[in-house]
Amino acid sequence: MTGEDGKRDGEDVPAPLERGYSNSLDESFRLLANYRRRCILHCLRKNHSLTVSETARQIAAWERDCPLEDVSQEAIRQITTNLYHTHLPKLENANLVEFDPSSKRIKACELPSFIATALELCAWEDYGDNSHRN
Repeated sequence: MTGEDGKRDGEDVPAPLERGYSNSLDESFRLLANYRRRCILHCLRKNHSLTVSETARQIAAWERDCPLEDVSQEAIRQITTNLYHTHLPKLENANLVEFDPSSKRIKACELPSFIATALELCAWEDYGDNSHRN
């Protein structure tokens, strides 16, 4: 049964329109199912605002398991293109990030509690712990 808060009795799952977010539970899982989208959100937890290039460099380092300074410009360019065309629009449409094309900056939005918790749990799978390398 669903209570007045839109949550099922005894469960801490988001209602479809929790605090203005348009994420249903299924949509939340779809968003977090992609490694690069999780990486964007992980980066923004540490730094509230980053350029797309800074984010792409960090993702490339994580994907290649190398220091930031060892990431090639080509890798950054490829990931930047992917973020622009695929992942940033999805995260912005879900109200999880704000993206300013003129400054090329990504800004963190307040995450619904369910997504923040799920993202923290994903860190163990993605990074082996929650300390996020680099």
